[in-house]
Amino acid sequence: MPDAYSSVPLALETLSIHSDKSSYSPRHARRQSAGYPAAPFSRRASLSEDDMPAAARRRDGRGGGIASPARLAAYKKLGRMPEHSEVYQAGRKLVLKTGPDVTPQEAGTLRYLYEKTSVPVPEVLDFGIDPETGHYYILMEEVDGEPLDLVWDLLDDETKAKVVAQIRAIFLDLRSINDPEICGFVPETDPSGRPIPGRYARSGVTDNFFARPQGPFDSEGGLLHALAAHLQLRGGPASCWLDRVVLPLLFSMPPHPPLMVLTHGELNAKNILVRRDGTVAALLDWSQSGFYPVYWEFVKAFFGDVESSVLVRDNVVPHVLDRRYDAELAVMLLAKDIIW
Repeated sequence: MPDAYSSVPLALETLSIHSDKSSYSPRHARRQSAGYPAAPFSRRASLSEDDMPAAARRRDGRGGGIASPARLAAYKKLGRMPEHSEVYQAGRKLVLKTGPDVTPQEAGTLRYLYEKTSVPVPEVLDFGIDPETGHYYILMEEVDGEPLDLVWDLLDDETKAKVVAQIRAIFLDLRSINDPEICGFVPETDPSGRPIPGRYARSGVTDNFFARPQGPFDSEGGLLHALAAHLQLRGGPASCWLDRVVLPLLFSMPPHPPLMVLTHGELNAKNILVRRDGTVAALLDWSQSGFYPVYWEFVKAFFGDVESSVLVRDNVVPHVLDRRYDAELAVMLLAKDIIW
């Protein structure tokens, strides 16, 4: 299997990405027709050292080392993510995400969505590997808003309906973007390592079903065989069910469309920022995103602590995605029980 961090050049806008939209014009021209707020996010031309806390600037004035231990010590830590990444307030309206599980795939998805669609995401200002830690970092604009899971039960029915309508429009937009392969994608870089505007490359997928990025896969069958191999390696008390139940069910799922859909991978209210007027401000945490089979978004929404997921509890997920995938969910929950 190829190294999942290696890449194959791919111009997403012209080569392999298909959309049922007639065109993908810039976000400011499409927001109202897609059901999102009319005003686009503000854009920054470049990152300035003045945006960094004074204690975090290098004395030689050259910048760099954005995610170095010295700089991280000067930032305000905003939280630790389940996938062992950390999020920091890195200056005026800037957020830095770094850690051993931060990947270029997340940066690639965010950049593509910001540049080419109306899906509301933070603007990526810089990404790369910090030479001192060896970890990837993503430097993003900070988006004003509150996590939906913290305010959902405080909203009246009319505001909830407004929020759900926006989430549905966002995910229908997202799922209209297709690729023939199951893959993530990363920004293509020039010989100096700088991203080439508008150019992306296929890469492995970073779903947490796997311990490390896997793929790309040329079909759903390739993904399922990789998942089966991963399950067989896990062993444990539940593995006795693997050959008898899980694997036969895994390969007997109903057929699905051959084109993969762009998937967030963690449809949860904690990853959705909303403003006080009920406007959806941004979707966060694209660490498991990529092109997956059509049922993957539905299945993954039921992972984790379902009791605390208000979108699952209040039956929002099937409405957002237009249908249920209960047979696929049952099989994947069995596989999840073996892995976790």
